Amino acid sequence: MRLFPMLAAATLLLAGCSSSTHSDTTSAPTSATGGHDVVLDGFNNTVSAPLGLDGPLTLALRPTYHRGGEPNIGITSKAIYVTAGPGVEKSTDLGKTWTEVFNLTTFWGPLYDPAVIPNSWPVSPCVVSPPLVGCPGPDQVAALTRSSDDMLWVDPDTDRVFADFMTGLYCSKLFYSDNEGASFTPSPFDCGVPVNDHQKVMTAHYGPDLPKPSNPIYPNLVYYCYNKLLASDCAISVDGGLTFQYDRPTTIIDQGGEGGTTPVLMGPCGGINGHPAGAPDGTLYLPINNGCPGPVVMVTTNNGLTWTVRQGPTAHGAEEIDPEITVTPDGTAYMLYRGTDHLAYLTRSHDRFATWEGPWLVSPPDVRSTVFAGLTSGDDGRIAFSFLGTRDSAEDPSNAPNATHWNLYYGTSLEAEAERPLFRVVQANADLDPVQIGCVWLGGGGNPCRNMLDFIDMARTPEGRPVVVFSDGCTATCDGNATATNLNSRGRTVTIAVLDQGPSLVAATGRY
Repeated sequence: MRLFPMLAAATLLLAGCSSSTHSDTTSAPTSATGGHDVVLDGFNNTVSAPLGLDGPLTLALRPTYHRGGEPNIGITSKAIYVTAGPGVEKSTDLGKTWTEVFNLTTFWGPLYDPAVIPNSWPVSPCVVSPPLVGCPGPDQVAALTRSSDDMLWVDPDTDRVFADFMTGLYCSKLFYSDNEGASFTPSPFDCGVPVNDHQKVMTAHYGPDLPKPSNPIYPNLVYYCYNKLLASDCAISVDGGLTFQYDRPTTIIDQGGEGGTTPVLMGPCGGINGHPAGAPDGTLYLPINNGCPGPVVMVTTNNGLTWTVRQGPTAHGAEEIDPEITVTPDGTAYMLYRGTDHLAYLTRSHDRFATWEGPWLVSPPDVRSTVFAGLTSGDDGRIAFSFLGTRDSAEDPSNAPNATHWNLYYGTSLEAEAERPLFRVVQANADLDPVQIGCVWLGGGGNPCRNMLDFIDMARTPEGRPVVVFSDGCTATCDGNATATNLNSRGRTVTIAVLDQGPSLVAATGRY
């Protein structure tokens, strides 16, 4: 079936925009004491650093000075892109300076304002429930041109930048750029799917069981996966995101093997999904952990026509609402997630998650609770990951006491395919500059302690330099303030952490 009703046929081309640029080169060197810098064997043991994981390991923290609660990151061959609310920010110097190249409110809103273009408002946004009275008025225009969820993805094969913004539970607006953000083209699809939340956009090769046609419109498939409360659905585009031809529920699956015919409902599992990840052969993985007894991955080898559930180890449970998967060139897949003990675990699979290896505990021994997950990779066996962690509380992040300090942790392994891989994990920020103080609310809605929203993100440059994007809640009167409280930690500055010194994920690059 179609994912969304299509809008008018004409495609608009939106010129890029610039805001004033900002610069910051703050570096946060890590400490070798107090658990700030450790090498782990994955079983809660600290060991000596092997050759390659030794030497300085630091990250530079660079804010965009734009506000956003759940930023995404994508990296082309020339630039880094992140989302910040309704905007897309671009940096060509590893985050030292930033320029806004797109803003949903600035560019999309006036086109839908009848005071600017009479009778230009399309029909579909006016049929949301409840209906928009006097569609549209200024308030309605504002509501439909600000982002409640934003999403960004860069196709690593074509450098096409995709930016998608959820403007309500019925509406999502997708744009793409083929010229490094100089202009963005809007996809015609817009509104119409009941419960369209926590959307994820990505591209992948055609799958091994349904190969690429001889003359594809766009070289890769575009996947749009989203939360439908009790299930996650994925729609697939063959024309680079202009149209989405069918909509497939991933949680009604065949447990008897790929390509089977017996549908099975996943039961308590489903709903909020993590970001899809594609293997070199086109196999696609969609992690869905929320409410599951352990990590779960939905797998498709035929471009989303059918999906197979893969249940992971249940020893530590799974509660991360946005688990991360990365796949190395040899097809090895890794998954980072939070267990029900609130600690960070990594698993590995060589056979599309038919069997699982691990899990390995990758949060330092003195970290008592973690939240969010970022994961990326380079050459075979080389991975990097990130999460927020605290030494102050073992509570669920949503129930953490007001004095809880959350820090950004960065980890890496150069031998992740070893039988017992080693991981070096460092705290990226200084102790007096935590990422957040107080609880990290994961229940949605408008809870008073909610500041950061649902996730962080991670990618790498073509040369192998890992980059994490996160929302920094401790800014202004909080940063460097030894007496700061949760009431001071109400910022939401989109910030990147760039590997400054340490091993690259591409072996030929060596070290930075």
